[in-house]
Amino acid sequence: MKAEHSPDPVMRAQISTDVEETKESDAGHREHDQEQEAKPELTPLHQSLKAWRDRAELVLSDTELPSPIEMSYKEKSSKFKYGKHPSSKLLETLLDEDQVIAPKLAYKEPLDARYPLEPKLGDLEKREIIIQHKKDALARKEKLWFAKTGSTRKVFISMKLKRISGIDNIRETFRMRFHIYLNWIMSEQEYRDYIEGKMKNPNQPYEPAWKPDLEFMNAVEVHQNEVFHYPEKGKYRVEIFKDFYVAKAHQIVDTNEFDPQLCRFIRCKLECDITFAEELELNSYPFDCQDLSVIIKGNYVNSKIKYVFLPELRAAKFASIDVRYSVLDEWELSTAFIEFLMDKSGRMTGREYPNIVIRLKVKRKWHIYVINIVLLLCALCFLSLSSFYLKFDQFGGERLSLLITLILTSVAFSIAIQDRIPNVSYLTFLDKYILMSYLYLILSIVETVGISTIEDDETREQYDRYLFWVFLVLWMLLMILVFVFYARHLIRSEEEKLLYNTDEVNEIVNTFMPSLVFDYKHLNRVGRKRRILSFMAKINTDTSLPITEYELTKSEQLRSKHEKRVSMQVLDAQMDNMQRGVSADGSVATKADTVSFG
Repeated sequence: MKAEHSPDPVMRAQISTDVEETKESDAGHREHDQEQEAKPELTPLHQSLKAWRDRAELVLSDTELPSPIEMSYKEKSSKFKYGKHPSSKLLETLLDEDQVIAPKLAYKEPLDARYPLEPKLGDLEKREIIIQHKKDALARKEKLWFAKTGSTRKVFISMKLKRISGIDNIRETFRMRFHIYLNWIMSEQEYRDYIEGKMKNPNQPYEPAWKPDLEFMNAVEVHQNEVFHYPEKGKYRVEIFKDFYVAKAHQIVDTNEFDPQLCRFIRCKLECDITFAEELELNSYPFDCQDLSVIIKGNYVNSKIKYVFLPELRAAKFASIDVRYSVLDEWELSTAFIEFLMDKSGRMTGREYPNIVIRLKVKRKWHIYVINIVLLLCALCFLSLSSFYLKFDQFGGERLSLLITLILTSVAFSIAIQDRIPNVSYLTFLDKYILMSYLYLILSIVETVGISTIEDDETREQYDRYLFWVFLVLWMLLMILVFVFYARHLIRSEEEKLLYNTDEVNEIVNTFMPSLVFDYKHLNRVGRKRRILSFMAKINTDTSLPITEYELTKSEQLRSKHEKRVSMQVLDAQMDNMQRGVSADGSVATKADTVSFG
């Protein structure tokens, strides 16, 4: 006979608890159904009035209406109902200020230093999440590191510069083709959206609701600027970088430390082929060194999500320049810089925007200019010394003919090479050398005319012999020694620019071109019958660029002159109106409208 086993006491208690919960749930549903049946049905008119009242409360409330970007983000994130799944569990929090510099970097910062751009990961949270599709009975549990919601996102950059070409001295432009790889750590919401999309349609490419918006500030013509489409994966890929941030791949870390194997990155590749503008500093031309700059600004499309740019913390060589297919012509690439910074160049006062500045330091190959231009001008000036060996007639006609021919030859030569010399508002070193050769030839003509005034042949020949040696020494000093020593000085000073950073370059270039802003508080009525509403620009003092006292003083002087001019125009208009018997508003003037001028 089989023995009957009685239920375990713990099991009996669990069964009774489940039965009571089922009864309470059924009772709650019955009460809810009764309440719904007891509610009177609203007529279409009442429904319309209720909708208008809700809309008015939303508009008049203190909360701002969501932007189209936010609505799109909320629409995508609302597709996955968290109420149907257990909420995620927070395991660890790793703030940016508590992190150390990436162990693989040789760069070390002081322990008490706090900079806005640090090669760290940003604020992170380690969460245990459960993802279960409504059509799938099996739940998926994962422990992953996510970017903390509401924190500053960090976008990690890597680059490949493919080609540099079209460096134009006259137009002051250059063309560059390059690839930018963008990587950022996924948030929990982005990861859930990605999983849901793959569950619904595995072949559908994933596109995140938020992505960085890049603007090329000094672009002149955009030939290509698009996100590369990977076959079968789309434009945005979800990747696992096993060697990100840590010293080596598959490194064993503690549970409270960042593990790249428990983190998901969004990665995209931006292909660019753009012509950029670059103002060339040509004072030392042709011994100049230049910065070919690419300024990339990150815009805040969604103002609630801020981000910064940092180098990709994977391979040590996060960027490369391939000059095999570049067309540099007369230039030589000496070195290059990639700088990450925050800049206040935006419209919003006090707001800083992330920037990436690529500076290619190039040096001009000046040897061809010395051979083709400098040596020829030097030879023309040396030929003028042959005039001293010509027989001196009564008016020195043969000498004058030779010297004038040499001057005309040098002028024609200068016109022929004008296309190779940039058009700037100042004199370059080559311009000064050409003018110095003109001056030397003109002095030779003056010497010939002066000698011709001496009537005594013996005295004339004696002075002429002395002046020959004077002009020979002058030719050696001006055309050779001064040129050689001054050129060496310019080459050394220009090579120092190869090490300048962005702030140092701005101190040299942008000091002479301060940025201007328009303030609607300072308006004037100008023109005939004051029909024009005018705003005069002023120097933007709320900027990171250097501004001198001279620039501010000059700007204030112009503004005061403009205000005085506008005031005089207003007084002249009032006087004309009084003479014609018409008031300022167009009506007939009375005695009370008269204005006295002292």
